[in-house]
Amino acid sequence: MSGDPLVSLLIVNWNAKELLSACLRSLEKQTFTDFETIVIDNGSCDGSADLIRRQFPHVRLIEIGKNLGFSTANNIGIRKARGKYIALLNNDTEVDPGWLEELVNVLETRSDIGFCASKMLLFDQHHLADTCGDYYSVDGLGGKIGHLQPADLYNEPREVFAACAGAAIYRRDLLDELGGFDEDFFLAHEDTDLSFRAQLKGYRCLYVPTAIVYHHLSASIGAGSNTYIYYGHRNAEFVYLKNMPASLLWRSFPSHLLLNAALLLFYLYRKQAWPFLRAKWDAIKSLPAMLRKRRDIQEQRVVSDEYIASILDESWLIQAVRKRFRRWWDRLREALHTWGRRTLPYSWKRQIKRIIPIGTPAPQVRIPITPESVENALRPWTEHQVLRTAVKRAASFNAGTPRASIIVATYNKLPYTRLCIESLYRNTEQPSFELIVVDNGSEDNTTTYLKGLVEFLPNLRVILNSRNEGFARANNQGILKARGEYVVLLNNDTIVTRSWLSRLIQYLEQDPKIGMVGPVTNSGGNEQMILAQYSSLEELETFAERRAATYQGHSIEIEMLTMFCIVMRRPLIDQIGLLDEQFELGMFEDDDYAHRVRLQGYKLVCVEDVFVHHFGSATMGGFGERAYLEIFERNRRRFEQKWGVRWRPQRLRLRQQ
Repeated sequence: MSGDPLVSLLIVNWNAKELLSACLRSLEKQTFTDFETIVIDNGSCDGSADLIRRQFPHVRLIEIGKNLGFSTANNIGIRKARGKYIALLNNDTEVDPGWLEELVNVLETRSDIGFCASKMLLFDQHHLADTCGDYYSVDGLGGKIGHLQPADLYNEPREVFAACAGAAIYRRDLLDELGGFDEDFFLAHEDTDLSFRAQLKGYRCLYVPTAIVYHHLSASIGAGSNTYIYYGHRNAEFVYLKNMPASLLWRSFPSHLLLNAALLLFYLYRKQAWPFLRAKWDAIKSLPAMLRKRRDIQEQRVVSDEYIASILDESWLIQAVRKRFRRWWDRLREALHTWGRRTLPYSWKRQIKRIIPIGTPAPQVRIPITPESVENALRPWTEHQVLRTAVKRAASFNAGTPRASIIVATYNKLPYTRLCIESLYRNTEQPSFELIVVDNGSEDNTTTYLKGLVEFLPNLRVILNSRNEGFARANNQGILKARGEYVVLLNNDTIVTRSWLSRLIQYLEQDPKIGMVGPVTNSGGNEQMILAQYSSLEELETFAERRAATYQGHSIEIEMLTMFCIVMRRPLIDQIGLLDEQFELGMFEDDDYAHRVRLQGYKLVCVEDVFVHHFGSATMGGFGERAYLEIFERNRRRFEQKWGVRWRPQRLRLRQQ
């Protein structure tokens, strides 16, 4: 019919007036507007219906009069809906402004996709996932993908088995063909059942990570309540018996029984065995009805047993055994690596890794540097509009004494240096700063590039050394020339992200006991290294912005900050002194300085909401592995002799945030 909306959005409500109001308010901010909102009220007695009529007159309200459950209420809404697509949303959610647009875009452009799952995050902990699509195992165990795990681990779209109906979208044709939700379910697992039947009919489900929803977890009915235990475990049998292909059903039935036995022991321990046993008994009593439904479903399916097996998870029993073995093996590997790192010479470390490989907790992200970048680095970058604006901003902000002095030591690697400096001027809006570049006798075109920059960057000063004076000496030269209240030491193989410096300084201003602060990164040898997922400068900016929003105000105290990027107050340097130049070309000057700072009673803080990309060993890696190890060993011995302690490798994040 002409004038019908493209999407009908259904919300089932039962006595959740305040949550429903917040949910509807968030929908008013959607960037996609061609949708109708339908609230199906299941006989609420808290004034929900009056709230909708009074504050949300544009919402279509369907009052049922009594609680018919989630499945029946949604089916009533589907029959009343006019849209080509049907979106479902829980009343205890709030949505990102682009949520619906992202889902609709998939269905409009991907004819092979029948329904989509959203990225649901915990409402009060946005960095943790509630669900990123749902899985289902061959022996009947369903669950949430990514539940309570860092949300950043699930930033890629992927096909999943099922979509949580708390925030999903379906083609209307799919729902009509399947007959909607099974109303015998009342609540719990009705979405898994619908997804299973859709998969059997050849419809595929896509997880859309950019469709973001914030969920008050189990706000309507507690996940540990007797009501949820009863319906959850009764309906789990319905899903398994109705939908599992016969060959997979008989093969998995023994582990299905073992699963139920394990769950019974769990609920006996929790003193909630009665609702669990009642659920299983009622499932057995409903077996004739379920078998009739099963016959119809299996007769009408269009996919093979092999296809269904390929999209189901492994048996819970196999997963449990593998998980326990992996946990034991990981502990053994970690123990061996810890012993090796602390006891054996550093030069043996690589051999240990080859014999007993241990997974890197945060894979190092690589932004490719092509050979053409050297030629491009020599071109004036004032031709770019964004950077022209940055130059003007630098000129206006830094007319007087700068608030921060940023010191960058360079030695060859011109493309890295250019990326670093450009990111500085693009992403450092506040505070006012001066940039001091100390070149350690570069043999490529770095000096030519720097001399060209000085002509039009009013806050840039360059110190040119005739030979490689080493990391500590070069930074000390910069520190002695610095005029800022805050001193920043920054590697030339880094890319800073938006508002990095102002946020780092903010932590120093909030706590006078903090001596130095540093960001998290993709490449490092301590707890600053996190899991990072991007492969271009554009994706890096997006990743950093999302992390900043998720971890706003979060920080951790650590033992050592690596000097790829640190910020400290000038008075701290006056109190503690310059970097120790005995550590020749590099390595251990950061361990040494961190030790000195902590001896004076100051804290070292890693800031979770600031991310700086680090290429890693761009300069030191140029010396070759043998020379690198020789420098490492000499400086390690110097550190241990100076402080009378045995150097210990820094901790890594074995479980990523």
